[in-house]
Amino acid sequence: MAFATFTLKSDYWETFTLGEDDVEQLYAHLLELETPLSVEDLATVFVEKRLAQEQLAAEKKRNEGGQPYLPKDEYQPGDKVVFPTEGWATGEVVNVREAVDYTDRNYKVIGVKFEDGQEREFASELEDHVLNIPPDVADDDPLLNPELVRENFGEIIGERLQEELETNDDFVYIAGR
Repeated sequence: MAFATFTLKSDYWETFTLGEDDVEQLYAHLLELETPLSVEDLATVFVEKRLAQEQLAAEKKRNEGGQPYLPKDEYQPGDKVVFPTEGWATGEVVNVREAVDYTDRNYKVIGVKFEDGQEREFASELEDHVLNIPPDVADDDPLLNPELVRENFGEIIGERLQEELETNDDFVYIAGR
C-alpha cells in the first residue's frame, strides 16, 4: 500500500530549530533576488523550503525499504517496517507473540527494534483498527499548508529567523529588511 502524504508532529513549528542548510537557502534566495526582504518575507520563503525538504525526507524514508505498518498485516521476525505515525521511523520486527486480550479479538503483537535502538510493541493481524486506514492530508492542514503555517506560527518563525540572522555576519539588517 502506498502512502501519498506525509505528516509533521503537532509541535513541529513551535519547536523547530534553524539549521545551517536553512540559512544557506535563505542566503541563496536573497542573492538570487538581489532585493532585500523583510523578516516576514523570509519566513514565507523558509516555510515553503522547509515543507519541501520535509516532504522529500519523508519520501526518502518511505523508499528506504520496508512496508508501511498497518495493524491488519502479518509480520515475521526480520521484516523491515516503516511507521508513518512515527515520522516514518524504520524498525525491524524482532519477535511475534500472541496477544493477551480479555476480549474476543484474536491478534498478535510484534516487537520492533527501531534504528535508534528503542524497542516497542505493536498490534498485528488486527483487522479493526483506525491505523488500517492511511491518513489523508487536507489542503487546510495547519501544519502543511504554507499560508496556515504563516498565519498560525508566523510570529514564532519570524522571531527565530530574526534572532539567527542577526548573529550571522553574512546578513545585514537595514530599514526593516
